[in-house]
Amino acid sequence: MQLDIFKNKKILVIVPHPDDEINLAGALIASANNIAESIHTAVMTNGDYYGMYSRRLMEIDGSIRKLGIVSENLIYLGYPEADFASADFEGGKNIISYRGLKHTYALKEKPEYHWLKTGEHALINYKNIKSDIEALISDIQPDIIVYNGNDKHEAHILLCNIVEAIIKESPQIVGLALKGFCYETAWKAPRDYYAQNILSCCRGNVTNIYDKEWGQRMRFPVDKTCRSRVIWNNKIYKALNEHASQIATINAKSIINSDFCYWISARNIDIQPYIKLCFKEDFVYDLKIKRDVELNEILVYEYDGEKSRIRPLNEFIVKTSGDIVYEKGKLKWKGKRRKGKIFVETKDGKSDDNIGIELISSYKSIINKCCRNLEKIIDKIWFITYRKMYRYFLKVYCIKKENLDDKTNYNM
Repeated sequence: MQLDIFKNKKILVIVPHPDDEINLAGALIASANNIAESIHTAVMTNGDYYGMYSRRLMEIDGSIRKLGIVSENLIYLGYPEADFASADFEGGKNIISYRGLKHTYALKEKPEYHWLKTGEHALINYKNIKSDIEALISDIQPDIIVYNGNDKHEAHILLCNIVEAIIKESPQIVGLALKGFCYETAWKAPRDYYAQNILSCCRGNVTNIYDKEWGQRMRFPVDKTCRSRVIWNNKIYKALNEHASQIATINAKSIINSDFCYWISARNIDIQPYIKLCFKEDFVYDLKIKRDVELNEILVYEYDGEKSRIRPLNEFIVKTSGDIVYEKGKLKWKGKRRKGKIFVETKDGKSDDNIGIELISSYKSIINKCCRNLEKIIDKIWFITYRKMYRYFLKVYCIKKENLDDKTNYNM
C-alpha cells in the first residue's frame, strides 16, 4: 500500500553520472521493480573526467542489474564530462569536454541514444541535451519521472534545469515528477548505518535543501533487501560495489537508510494516502529499544494524498500482540520475554502498518555501541589511506591516456 504510487507505472530515472542512479534512486529501483510496469534509467554523462570511458558505462550497467533492472532499460545519453556551467541556455553554443572531446559517444555494442535515433553523434550543447531528453521522454512515455535537484555540481544543476524546463513547457508530459538529491541525502549524508536501528534519510547539517523545504518531502519505505544489517548482503551495497572505480562502497553507510524521499515538482495523478510507523521520526520495521519509556516514542508518519506529517499513536486504531499492551493511549510491556508486535490502522481502515519490537539489555546496547565506534575508527583509517592513494593513481594514470578506449564508439 505504501508503494502503490509506483504500481503498474512506467518510471524513468534520469541521472547526471554513473553511480548517481544509486544516490538518487537505488532504494526506489530495488523496492519498486517488482510492482512497476517498467523502470528505465538514463545517464547524461559518461563520467569520464579521469578517463575510464568504457569502464564507467559498464559499471552502471552492472549496478542497475544488481538493483533489478535489465540492461535493455539503461540508456546512455553519452555526453562527455565538460564545463556545463558555461552552457548557453538560450542558443546552441558548443562545449568542448575536459578531455578535448566534441561530441557524444558510448560503447560500440551499445551506442548513445542520439546515435541510435539519428545515426550521428550529438555536439555538446544545451540544446542537444534538452532535445535528447525530450525525445527520450516521448519514446518511453513514463508515468513518473525521477530526477536530481540542484546538487552542488555543474552537471547536476544543468540536468535539473533541463528537466524542469521540459516539465514547465509541457506540464502534461508526465503524471508525476519527483525531485531528489544525490549529495545531501546520500553521498554526503551522515555515516549512520551502524546505528542501533537503521535510520531514515538525513539532510545532514543543512536546514533546508536548496529550494525545497525538508518537512515537505514525501517519504517511502524501502524493500527488506535494502535494509539488511549485514552490509555485504544489502542490495544497495552490492550495487555500489559495481562502481569499483569510484570506490563507491565507502559511502554505503551514508546511502543505506530506512526510507527514501522526494519532493513533488509536477503532479497530474492522484496519490493514495498511506502511513508508516516511526521510532521518533525514523521509519522502522523491526525495532530494538533499550528502555520501557521508549515505547512511547513510537509515532506514525502519514501522507494524506496532499502533504505529509508525523502524528501520535492515539489518533489511530492500535492493536498489539506478544508482550506489549496498549492502554490509555500508551504502550506498555507485560510478561518476561519482552517481544511483541504493534499494528496500526487509520480510522477509515484504508491504510495500515505493523512492526516487531524487542527490548534489549543494557549489556547488548553497550556491546553494539562499542562495535559501532570501532567500525568508525577503521572506516576513518580506510578513507585517509586507501581511497586517497587510489584516487591519486587514477588521476595520474588516466589523464595521461590520450586515446579513447577501443570499446567506445567515439570514432564511428
